Amino acid sequence: MNFDRFKFGAAAAVLGLLTVLACENRAQADTLVLGGDYNPFAWTLTNGPGPGTQTVQNEGGGSIDPSTLNGHALPYIYCIDIPDQVGAPGTYSNTAVTNDGTARYSTTNTNHQLNTFATANTLTGGDFVYAGGSLTKAEQIAWLVTNLAPAAIDPTNSPDANNLLQEGLQAAIWKTVYGSAFTVQDSAVNTQMQTDLTALGANLGNVGSLDWLTPGGSTGSTVYQALVTVATPEPSSLAIAGLGALGFLGYSLKRRKNS
Repeated sequence: MNFDRFKFGAAAAVLGLLTVLACENRAQADTLVLGGDYNPFAWTLTNGPGPGTQTVQNEGGGSIDPSTLNGHALPYIYCIDIPDQVGAPGTYSNTAVTNDGTARYSTTNTNHQLNTFATANTLTGGDFVYAGGSLTKAEQIAWLVTNLAPAAIDPTNSPDANNLLQEGLQAAIWKTVYGSAFTVQDSAVNTQMQTDLTALGANLGNVGSLDWLTPGGSTGSTVYQALVTVATPEPSSLAIAGLGALGFLGYSLKRRKNS
């Protein structure tokens, strides 16, 4: 046995183990950078039913591009809820990330009586609940994003065509969440939304294949709009992978020197 080679391998293994332990015990502060702006289209969210019914309108929706999570470029990122707001462009260094279809929502979501958040959950402003108010709704959103978002960034499409696909997908997500309380005034976007919802049908997606983002983090007074995007590597995983690569490189150089 080459004793020097054994010592080098043992040292690399110990260093790797220490790095794993360090990463396991270090709290991660995920950093979300929304570098672009919203896609504008006309839609309405109606409070109600009952006296004092109000109509809430906004022009913003996904995909918000270009954006990054922990420095990794996101191919797309879409909004989940409506009453909460997140500014774009903007940097959110305390973003909570889950892979179970849940995110944190404010109590303002309960103002929408037709919203499944209000009927399926009693929100305190700090709870993590399923997107749309149930696992089934979250799985429907997961299917929409996983299957339709890639086509909306197809480089062979014109920018206008991709924008319409993105707006239709964003509308389909909100329609899934809010049901009849959400309507789209833009005829082209409404048609695309209906096409997307027809494609969804009874399909359910894998919530674990996506990152569900709460820009305000797990705690704090400000609750920003929840978002969803493709799953990205965790910082600790990247550190471990990088260390492993360096270890193999060093081992290879050591072998070459001894041969």
